Amino acid sequence: MSLAFYSGIYVTDSSTDLLRDHGSPLVKHHATLVFSRKLPVGKMRGFMIGMIGCIVAEIIAIRHWPGADGRGYTVAILDCGLFCDWNDYFLSKGCENDFDYIPHITLDKGMGDTTEKYQGLIGMRVGFDQQYVEIMNIK
Repeated sequence: MSLAFYSGIYVTDSSTDLLRDHGSPLVKHHATLVFSRKLPVGKMRGFMIGMIGCIVAEIIAIRHWPGADGRGYTVAILDCGLFCDWNDYFLSKGCENDFDYIPHITLDKGMGDTTEKYQGLIGMRVGFDQQYVEIMNIK
């Protein structure tokens, strides 16, 4: 086992309802801000942890990714420069990405390519309201 640093931001309850109305079976949705097998160094600024208000991002595409674990994921790609800025902030603290960072919400896991059923989400806006940070045990 080793450790990984993870930060994400939850989709609001009303936006989660919207994603579920379009067929997503997940109970709770989020966007990853960083997943790093290298832990950050130094202090984190307080605003990174405590969200104020609500952030809104537009869904600009639906994609299917095979995933590093081979399960396959259908994701909603987001237009959100702020999420990219946060990812850059974590990288400046010593974190490293395994893949190019693309802001997204996972809609389906391990169900094959289900992109067609989510095309109606393109152009919709999704709210986010609570950021979280954790140190995870990984294999």
